[in-house]
Amino acid sequence: MSRRVTFADTNGDVSGNGNAHSVTKETARKQILLNAFDMSTIGHLSPGQWKDPNDRSTTKLSLDYWTNLAKLLEKGGINALFLADTFGGYDTYDGKIDDCIRRAS
Repeated sequence: MSRRVTFADTNGDVSGNGNAHSVTKETARKQILLNAFDMSTIGHLSPGQWKDPNDRSTTKLSLDYWTNLAKLLEKGGINALFLADTFGGYDTYDGKIDDCIRRAS
């Protein structure tokens, strides 16, 4: 019975060239840094998110939201959180955000 090879067995080499255990200075494992993204505005990146019963985006003005997010990201091994440089919606029509909010877009 053959043993199934896992990613951990390959030392990160998934090229399929049979060199899974011949790691040299040139083929040393590289670390991938994972980042998260958040913004406190209505946007195109999360349409319909408000329908999800687990959605907590309405609590972004509270410290609890951000500390819980930090804990979740840390637990998941995320290295950084990028915060978009806007804290609100963009003017959409006639210099007002009303239509954007009304349509949840």
